[in-house]
Amino acid sequence: LPFTPDHKLSVSAGYLLPFIPPGKGDVTVSANYVYTSDQQAVTPAPSAFHEIPAYSLLNLDLTWSGVMDTPVDASIFATNVLDEHYWTFVSGTFNATGFETRSLGHPTMFGARLRYNFSL
Repeated sequence: LPFTPDHKLSVSAGYLLPFIPPGKGDVTVSANYVYTSDQQAVTPAPSAFHEIPAYSLLNLDLTWSGVMDTPVDASIFATNVLDEHYWTFVSGTFNATGFETRSLGHPTMFGARLRYNFSL
C-alpha cells in the first residue's frame, strides 16, 4: 500500500500482581511497545522532506479491576513514555512554496481512568 510503513511491530506484556488478597480485585501492570519503520509521506517530487523517519513508542498501564470487590475498575497510564518526537503527516509543499509543514505525534501523556461496570 502506498504511504504506509514497510514494517510495524507491536509487543505487549502484562503481569497480574500475585500479592493482592482474594476479594480485593486484580491489579495488572502492562506495557506496550510499538515500532514503525520509515514511511513515504508524499511522492519525492513535491518535497525534499517526503519521508517520515522510523519511531518507537512505549506505553505503560496499571489497572485495578474490581476495586475492593466492587464493579469499579481504576487505571493510571502513561503514553509515549520515552518522549519520542515523531511526525504523522507531511504536507508535501516544499518545492512549490519553499516551506514544509508537518504534524507531530502525541507527546508524553499521563492519565487516569475510572470505569463502572453495570450488570444486567
